[in-house]
Formats: sequence, structure tokens, C-alpha cells
Amino acid sequence: MPFLSNIGLQEELPYEYLRNVYSTILLKDVVARENIRNVSFLENLVTYLADNTGSFFSASNISKYLKSQRVDISP
Repeated sequence: MPFLSNIGLQEELPYEYLRNVYSTILLKDVVARENIRNVSFLENLVTYLADNTGSFFSASNISKYLKSQRVDISP
């Protein structure tokens, strides 16, 4: 995120910039390129992976997380 250094540490601008980068990369590029229909599932998966960066996880751990979020899917 090279542009973050130009924004500075103002209250809302860095968060808005990061949300827009996330939206552009995940929602526009990945969803469009891979023809993903279940976007909410992808967002839940990305949230789980971001929260668990640096720790080990498995398909069953992802499944447990998604079930806790009321998304029923098998490992």
C-alpha cells in the first residue's frame, strides 16, 4: 500500500483507502475473474483467514468458524 504514506494518519482516510483496495482486489478482480457467485461466503472466508494470519488452520477449523457464523458448509 504505497499510497498510505501520502495519506498520513488522519482519522478516516487510511481506513477508507484500505477498504477501497480490499473492495477492488477481492470483489472486483477475484469475483469477476473466477465467476464467484457466493460473495458473502468468500468475504467470510477472507475474514477468517485475515484474523488467523500467522497461525495454523485447516479445512475443519474453517468449517467450524463458518458454522459459528451460521454458514453451513462441509470441510
